Amino acid sequence: DYAYNILQSCDENSLLFTNGDNDTFPLWFLQEVEGVRRDVRIINLSLLNTNWYIKQLRDRQPAVEIRYTDQFIDSTLTDTSQADIEQRYWPEPRSVTAAGLKWEVAPAGDYNLLRVQDVMMIKIIDWNEWRRPVHIAITVPEYNTVNLDPYLQLTGMTYRLTREAGPEADIDALERNLYQTFRFRSITDPEVYKDEQSLRLLTNYRAGLLGLAEAYLKATRHDEVDSLLSWGERNLQYTWDTYYLGGEILHGTGDVEKASRYMEKAGLILAQGRSELEDGAYYNLMAIAEMLVDKYSAAERADRVFAEAVRLRPDFFRAVYGLSATQQLLGDPQSATALLRDYAARYGSSQQLERALEMLQQDIENRVAQP
Repeated sequence: DYAYNILQSCDENSLLFTNGDNDTFPLWFLQEVEGVRRDVRIINLSLLNTNWYIKQLRDRQPAVEIRYTDQFIDSTLTDTSQADIEQRYWPEPRSVTAAGLKWEVAPAGDYNLLRVQDVMMIKIIDWNEWRRPVHIAITVPEYNTVNLDPYLQLTGMTYRLTREAGPEADIDALERNLYQTFRFRSITDPEVYKDEQSLRLLTNYRAGLLGLAEAYLKATRHDEVDSLLSWGERNLQYTWDTYYLGGEILHGTGDVEKASRYMEKAGLILAQGRSELEDGAYYNLMAIAEMLVDKYSAAERADRVFAEAVRLRPDFFRAVYGLSATQQLLGDPQSATALLRDYAARYGSSQQLERALEMLQQDIENRVAQP
């Protein structure tokens, strides 16, 4: 299904650039064994660094327009001699022109040169001259797209190369693919085992989902944002960051209640079943809890997320302070005070903690004085 959905994201007779194994071999299986979308010519970027694969693309049907000779491919392009490698020397961003597009290309990583795959991607796009649609799988990382991202239009599990920079997401294609064409069998079925690699790959579906949601938001089609994200919850595997990003989009529609539910879910999933979190993930958890207070005005939801942060790191004062603040907001300054006193007894006091206790005591006295 994953391979099927990538192929079906492509226009008829497309060239499709893929990255590595998982976005290539299952697609080849569908094409060669099942006869699915044989009109799409897959170009694997990893293999595009080799002389034999470049020749295959040029010579085997459906052929890709490649104008290099065998001698140039073998003796210059893919040769490892110093003189040939120096021809690809590219120490800084430079302007390139291909198929009427002009853009800056930077060297990938710290190599200070264009890889063979970079040269070939640019040249294939140029030689194609828009005769066939060009797609790039969403699994291709930015450092492998030769800086073409400003010209890429989201269609589902691929991006379509366009003539103009900054294209809007293709709403019609996204709706058709997500709601009608794509297969999502067994994703939400707990009886069907998914290994770690499969679970990671399934998160790629969120690109099309959130891309369409953002397009709806931009077009002020707010009801459709809500229905789309609800559909996604039923049919796709939502990870913590899918809920986080979905919550931010929902907040933009004005549905703060549902947005805060998504944001709380993001935090609880992030902490679920864990006895510890790496620093980056833990600070994401803290950021979610604080946003629930400051941006979403959802103290009760924030309280539950802060409680998880304290459970995971009871010695982290910022989490304890946040939990005490939500307890005060929820009208329970006594519990907030007890929490801070317990922290001081375990880990020592501080000026901030003592100041917080003074404010809580004043809150308690004010509540007692009220008729």
